[in-house]
Amino acid sequence: MKAAYAVIISLALLPQWGLSLESLNESELSGVTGEGIGAVFEDFALFTKLPNRPEEGELTLVLDDKQTDSKADDDAFIFSDIRVHRSDFEYSESADFSLAGGRFGTEAYPFKAGDLVQVSSILDNKVIDAENVSGDGKPNFTYTALHTEFPGGSLKPEDLTPEILDQISDKFTISLRVDSVIGSRPIGEQRRFDFGLAVNGFRFYGFEQDIWSIPYYGLAMKSTIGLLADSIVIGGDPNGALSGNLTLNGIDLYLPNGSADQPIVMTTANVNGKEQFQLEMLPLTREIAAARGGNYPKGHLRIKSLDFGDDRDPQLRTALRPGGDSTDPEDYYYAFQPDFGNVIEIEGINIQHLRITTQDI
Repeated sequence: MKAAYAVIISLALLPQWGLSLESLNESELSGVTGEGIGAVFEDFALFTKLPNRPEEGELTLVLDDKQTDSKADDDAFIFSDIRVHRSDFEYSESADFSLAGGRFGTEAYPFKAGDLVQVSSILDNKVIDAENVSGDGKPNFTYTALHTEFPGGSLKPEDLTPEILDQISDKFTISLRVDSVIGSRPIGEQRRFDFGLAVNGFRFYGFEQDIWSIPYYGLAMKSTIGLLADSIVIGGDPNGALSGNLTLNGIDLYLPNGSADQPIVMTTANVNGKEQFQLEMLPLTREIAAARGGNYPKGHLRIKSLDFGDDRDPQLRTALRPGGDSTDPEDYYYAFQPDFGNVIEIEGINIQHLRITTQDI
């Protein structure tokens, strides 16, 4: 893998040697900014298993450690046969894997990590009444956050053009298999197949995240996710039979999550006497919503078509096209496959409050 790195580090010169470093208070820290690291991946691919080789890598997410000598006793999800490669590469026994890599980022749109940025409240201290105006208009608060950004992370949906998408990255495909080891299983069954997942021909845009610390909650963050993909395939058959697939075609997802005034926080909650992890986007108040106004960025989800198993399944035919040949599968209209527009469109997504709490299985 080739990578180009750009690093800028700012150093504060001490008046004389021998002085100790002093901690900054919240007000002083909010004025700190700095550049992080930018990277361009020119030949990126990842495989946990290659054809005709016994070695295989796996990623195990342990849900309940039984505290025994064997990890096989633990309840867990197992992710295997993970593949990430350029979308036009075909995985096979005869494939040349030196050609599987793709370009992720450019000098104009690199991957960024470690930037220090400021996040500020949309509300300020200015008060206007019938007689006078008080306050200087400064934000109610400002924090210093750690910023991470995928190539094209600053782009909005209206900024995208085919030329800009080509500058962000090549199209990639990621696929994996998910098995579980949970609870009692039939004799001889070590793990149970859950599903396969493949995201084909995808690119990220507008993908960025800020993390900072706030009083009471501690860690806080906001993020934006942008994804364009040719298809997402969820497979329900361990042998890859087409009949077990659910395919979403032509994915366009853009989803802003949280803000300085409505951050996502991570806490714990007591559920039935057990401490559980909780992820929460704090409630959107009427005051914050009014300050944002109608032009505040909102999300969307668009899906061109859906396939249930075979995309030319006779059971999904709705009508024969005018002048069509009844023996030709291509001359029929099919459910969930419009010629124009999208089968699913959700516009103006704005999350007002979200709370996710884990539960013991």
